[in-house]
Amino acid sequence: MDNSNNNIEMLISNHDVKEEDKIINDDTLKKQEELIQKRKEHYDRQIESLKNIILRQTDYSEEEVMNKLKEHNNNAMNVIREYMGSSSTGNPDKPDKLAKPAKSENQQMYAGMRGMLDTAARNYRIKKENEEKIELMKQQFINAQNKNKNKNENENNIKISECDISQNNLSN
Repeated sequence: MDNSNNNIEMLISNHDVKEEDKIINDDTLKKQEELIQKRKEHYDRQIESLKNIILRQTDYSEEEVMNKLKEHNNNAMNVIREYMGSSSTGNPDKPDKLAKPAKSENQQMYAGMRGMLDTAARNYRIKKENEEKIELMKQQFINAQNKNKNKNENENNIKISECDISQNNLSN
């Protein structure tokens, strides 16, 4: 009889736990749905704002603007650049209309060497400037130490001379 009571109690407690889990899951689900709805509203406001910007800057219709935004991954600057005929659309799928012609192997080789030499010259110049700054700081530090040393020696000499004067006065 005790076993059957225990089994009944366990079933009831399991049922209570399942009911609590359902309530918790329902609350979590509601919060997630609210969050998704807020994000969707925020996204819609951003798209509407971008659409209004593009409509002010171009003579596209609303339908054209939405298509262009999708084409340019919601980048309003790229849509406006395309409208104005700029060469840099930023879209890797569409090559620039005014792209530079390809360079020959010789031009590429010399451009690479020139870039390497420019970098080496810049690094050398920066290194030398830093070394000069360090040397200047060392010199200033040494000068400051010498001034402090001279000042301390002068103060010591003054004290020694004051002691000599006071001893001479005492001996007289």
